[in-house]
Amino acid sequence: MSTCAACGKGGDGLKACTGCDQVKYCNGACRKAHWQKHKKQCRQQQVDTMRIISECTKKFDSIVISDNELFKDPPPKEECPICLLPMPHASGACGVYKGYQPCCGKRICVGCMHGAKDEMNKGNIKGCCPFCRKPIGGSGEEYLERCKKRMMANDIYAINMLGETYGNGFHGTPQNYIKALEFWFQAAKLGSLDAHNSIANAYFNGDGIDKDKEKAIHHWEIAAIGGHEPARHNLAIYEGYKGQHERAMKHFMIAAKSGYDSLKEVGEGYKRGDVSKDEYAMTLRAYKDSMDEMKSDHRTKAEAAMAHRVL
Repeated sequence: MSTCAACGKGGDGLKACTGCDQVKYCNGACRKAHWQKHKKQCRQQQVDTMRIISECTKKFDSIVISDNELFKDPPPKEECPICLLPMPHASGACGVYKGYQPCCGKRICVGCMHGAKDEMNKGNIKGCCPFCRKPIGGSGEEYLERCKKRMMANDIYAINMLGETYGNGFHGTPQNYIKALEFWFQAAKLGSLDAHNSIANAYFNGDGIDKDKEKAIHHWEIAAIGGHEPARHNLAIYEGYKGQHERAMKHFMIAAKSGYDSLKEVGEGYKRGDVSKDEYAMTLRAYKDSMDEMKSDHRTKAEAAMAHRVL
């Protein structure tokens, strides 16, 4: 992966094959010269990817979700392994971000990451992971290699992160929705809520796959049942568009109780008469309690640092 498959030269400017991402080239000329040797491998890789997606799709399509399951209270939030404070299921939801550490497979809240970076800047600790103290990787390529090692151990966060990398073109990787979907489906099969949400977004927008709103809703529902806040909010919006205001408000209230920014919609529902006074008061109290549970001085400082782009 660090040398051109055609000429053997190395360097940082190599570009991966957009079809399979298994080999790299210096430029278009090298890619063209190597195509006759590579095309069988490339096409087989694409066939394997579509097979994985097809097999996972059949598995998820067979899942039947009842309203009792859909509208029950979500499970408790994940805890940061360092400060032990609750974190949202989706990074950035409820104003709390978290970062994945491929060295140890832990997801750490932004407060603890910022606190560690502050100590590094002061020279009190070396540049290392806040949890396992392994030296931080110096490049995007090294980060990806660590994720791939974690993937071999069926680490759902690593697999999902690889999907995010290809889906968004992170770490110098060319954007490739088909490859992203391969990783997202594998992660979803192992229980990743983030992966289900990403698959839903892909179906809804037609990114790398045919548009299918029913399947998008299905994956949002699976993620929402697990506690994924944005997925729950998206379901509420979609139900509102369909005119199903009662169902929309149920979703909005569950999301708001988790600390997600859905309280405004619940308030608007109360004004319209879609939400009772007791329901609104209960949602407001739960929202405040959830936000208070996730607050800390470190997280507040980290949010301020992010706002000034110094994190």
